[in-house]
Amino acid sequence: MQSLIAAKNYTSNIAIEADSQQDRLQKVNYILDYLILKLKFLHKSIATPPFELIGLTGAINELMLDVYKQEALSYEVEKMDEKLNTLDQYTQFHIYQITEELFKNIIQHARAQKVHFNTSVRNKFIFLNIWDDGIGFYNTERHWREGLTKIKMSILELKGRMVLESSPGLGCLFTAVIPHSKKIIKINNK
Repeated sequence: MQSLIAAKNYTSNIAIEADSQQDRLQKVNYILDYLILKLKFLHKSIATPPFELIGLTGAINELMLDVYKQEALSYEVEKMDEKLNTLDQYTQFHIYQITEELFKNIIQHARAQKVHFNTSVRNKFIFLNIWDDGIGFYNTERHWREGLTKIKMSILELKGRMVLESSPGLGCLFTAVIPHSKKIIKINNK
């Protein structure tokens, strides 16, 4: 809000002091660019991705691309099943949240260079696998921080199971199996 007020004040003063107009315009542009970035970040942190427009796979791809651009963390998508886009919004939202939280944890704690991502939908189950080459950790729930606890709660909300394999120096492997009740619509590959 303060940045918006500052931008308004700068634009108001431009008309008054025409001699330093170029400097003021540059400051306004800088402030507006900054605000645009902040608003994009805020939007992503509170808004549900537009699954109906880009699908869950599109939202996850955007997430991974953003992580790659901001953190220089490389990733490899082994498989991203397009059937994820046919799941109900509730399930898509939780899977996106789980994926987002896993990437946050990898960035904040793992010191990984590369992340592998794999999803599939088979029979009545969604399989999600993410593994990294980071520093690893002693995997007991008492070593879990808020992120892993949130992930576990989301998995339980979907009546799924998760396995987390990690030890110091060996990275981390996350696997989740989540049941779904929706009949999957077959997607024709053209």
